[in-house]
Amino acid sequence: MSSMNEHLESDFWNIICFLVVSAANLEWEKKEYGPLRLLEVATRLIKVLRDHGLVSKRLDVVQKRINENKYLIMTDESHFNQFLQSLALELVDLMED
Repeated sequence: MSSMNEHLESDFWNIICFLVVSAANLEWEKKEYGPLRLLEVATRLIKVLRDHGLVSKRLDVVQKRINENKYLIMTDESHFNQFLQSLALELVDLMED
């Protein structure tokens, strides 16, 4: 396996492990952690893409919005839920870019 493929495999392995452990923990964690963990996966995937040379404006927009708002869940669940809904709608607009 080439060095680049090994790095990519390692990056995805880490994300897969995070997803599996997150799924295992859903039984015991607060329900609010589910959306937070999914946002974390989104940011990790964007980072992998960026690390492998795929850079795009829409990925940057999504990354920025998530980083600015993901911890709202800890202080304002209603505002966090509004953020999730607005980000989901924003993705539709970004599909056309």
